[in-house]
Amino acid sequence: MTDLSDLESKAHSGDVGAQAELATALYSGEHGKVDFEAAIKWYEKAAEAGQGWSRYMLGVMYQEGQGCEKNSEEAIKHYKIAAESNVTLAVLNLGIMHQVGAGVDVNYPVAMEYYQQAAELGNAQGAYNLGSLYHAGTEGNPDYDSALVWYKKAAELGHGGAADMIEQVAKILDPKSSAKSAVNQYRKKPRSLWDRLIGRR
Repeated sequence: MTDLSDLESKAHSGDVGAQAELATALYSGEHGKVDFEAAIKWYEKAAEAGQGWSRYMLGVMYQEGQGCEKNSEEAIKHYKIAAESNVTLAVLNLGIMHQVGAGVDVNYPVAMEYYQQAAELGNAQGAYNLGSLYHAGTEGNPDYDSALVWYKKAAELGHGGAADMIEQVAKILDPKSSAKSAVNQYRKKPRSLWDRLIGRR
């Protein structure tokens, strides 16, 4: 673990990586000291230099009110900049905020676009959330075929709850057939989150 004083020295000298690392250390308290106000200062410096993760963390801190006044609109601004650098969690959070109406009006089509982008970047939760919106029919009637596609994608990416949703949707699409084979296809994926949760070898 890098000494905190060494990180501070490098951060003050303009080392962007050290600025981001120092901010994270202060945010998490890994050196025994949580200081949100100092963390947000160093995240701001690293973000201004183009560090995408720091920009994402600014979004988190404004969304949660950590070291600053809680401000969902400001969080969205930072998430959008981070998303331009393909910071996957920023893309996912934009989807969530548009789905629930945090800092913006509820907008399911925009939420779905962000969830699809997150899924295409490899985020299992984005794929699962997209499947859920198709499943619920937020834009009209449920689209079970599309829901199944994205639940399967979520399962492939390791989402632990996706297999159960695959089973539910498969039964709706073909109630006369067993969905077990479709579910088992994803439960047998090696090293998936599903396998780790149920202890499958």
